[in-house]
Amino acid sequence: MKLLYLNLRTLSHELTTKVAHPYRFSILVPTLRRWGEALVNYLASGDDIKIDTVTGRSGETHWVVFEPINRSRLVFFSREEVLHYLEDRYRL
Repeated sequence: MKLLYLNLRTLSHELTTKVAHPYRFSILVPTLRRWGEALVNYLASGDDIKIDTVTGRSGETHWVVFEPINRSRLVFFSREEVLHYLEDRYRL
C-alpha cells in the first residue's frame, strides 16, 4: 500500500509540475487576439479607403487617408480638406 501511495504522489507531482502556469497565457492571449483581429481586418477590408485621426504632441489633429489600391497615404489638417478630397476623388 505504501508503494502505491508513493507512486500516486510522484505521479501527481509530475502532473502538477508539467502544467503551464496561467500567467504565461495571460500575456499571450491578448497579443494573439490583437494579431488575429488585425489579420481579419486586413483580409476583409478590400479596396476601402481607411481614414484615421492622429493627435500630435502639441494637440493638433491630423487626418490620415490610406488608399489600398495605389498604397498611398495622404495627411490632411482639417476635416473639410478630407471631405473635399473625397468629393474630388469619387466625383462621377
